[in-house]
Amino acid sequence: IQKEHLVPALLKEGSNKFTPFVLSVYLDRIMYRIHSGASKPEEILFIFDLLKNKKFSKNTTNCIPIFTVRILQEIKRCQKDIEVITENNNLSFMKKNNVSDILDIRYNNFVALKEALAQLLPYIKSCEKDFTEEYAFTSSNIEQQLVSFNNVESNLSSSIAETKKRIISYDDSESNEESKWW
Repeated sequence: IQKEHLVPALLKEGSNKFTPFVLSVYLDRIMYRIHSGASKPEEILFIFDLLKNKKFSKNTTNCIPIFTVRILQEIKRCQKDIEVITENNNLSFMKKNNVSDILDIRYNNFVALKEALAQLLPYIKSCEKDFTEEYAFTSSNIEQQLVSFNNVESNLSSSIAETKKRIISYDDSESNEESKWW
């Protein structure tokens, strides 16, 4: 859809001032799908097709912050979800609700979106001079975020592995009464 319809339509618009709004709405929708596992993080890579195209250059400065914020929001959401889930001690609930699958989705999203953010960094650097002073996502800020995400990644991975071991080793008979809600 992006390559055949969205990108060509946005490129035809030139410097239309509604382009950032359209991209913002589209990215919100696709991020919900990515978060739920209904779409893969690779579906946002269409943004690089836009950023590489000269016809889009007048919109680049207005759209880079939108891309950056949406990607950062989802990375942090994935990180927080993993941290909260792995700290949960209700193994009965986690086993019955396929939490292992959710952890895999969130971790894969975290890694893929972190890579997308790294790919976005050169575009941020090229537009940085045009950003207002209030814009917090400078290239140095994003580089720091990436270092932080790289440091967190191994912790998330080991937490997920430990949680999966706990879920697998959990015996339903241990706490049959605990899982009843009545």
